[in-house]
Amino acid sequence: MQQRHLNRKQYFCELANTAQTFYMEYLNTYIKLTPDTRVLEIGCGEGGNLLPFAEKGCQVTGIDICQSRINEAQTFFTECHQQGTFICQNFLLSEEPKTEDERYDLVLVHDVIEHIEPSNKRDFLLHIKHFLKQDGIAFFGFPAWQNPFGGHQQISVGLASKLPFIHLLPKPLYKDLLKTSGATASNIDELMSIRVSRMTVESF
Repeated sequence: MQQRHLNRKQYFCELANTAQTFYMEYLNTYIKLTPDTRVLEIGCGEGGNLLPFAEKGCQVTGIDICQSRINEAQTFFTECHQQGTFICQNFLLSEEPKTEDERYDLVLVHDVIEHIEPSNKRDFLLHIKHFLKQDGIAFFGFPAWQNPFGGHQQISVGLASKLPFIHLLPKPLYKDLLKTSGATASNIDELMSIRVSRMTVESF
């Protein structure tokens, strides 16, 4: 599982396949996807989720706080001969659209809400509302905290990246296991932040 997170092109392709196979059919129940459809993904990473929408002719925009992910998204879209707008910015600091035409028919929030600090979650959700058209919809997907890899430990290294449910251990034990497995300080900080920001189905 860890290897797919290290190979960003592979991960991009997997996300595109998942979006094509599952998201598109599900969303077609609620929204007609046409070349006039404006799609925004918050926390787009390297843009894999947006590729099927671009291939459908939709106008796609991705925003992510990480510049390297934005660079990858631009590169991968170019390689796939698709158009997309990618912006490096903290979504909470992004300017709200001023007109209905500038808003989006669909906002994707995939594997993001569990990264938002608890104190910011309400503001994050309210901010999304300002980006939606009057009849627009927001689509959320996230790994529930209680699932085997709900702590995103797969992005770590060594044994810890392969063990399910370890994110449910007491904080000191979890942190020690990550250290023992060879995780860097920044990696541990990220995983500890996810632990604080965790999202259960009930709280969502």
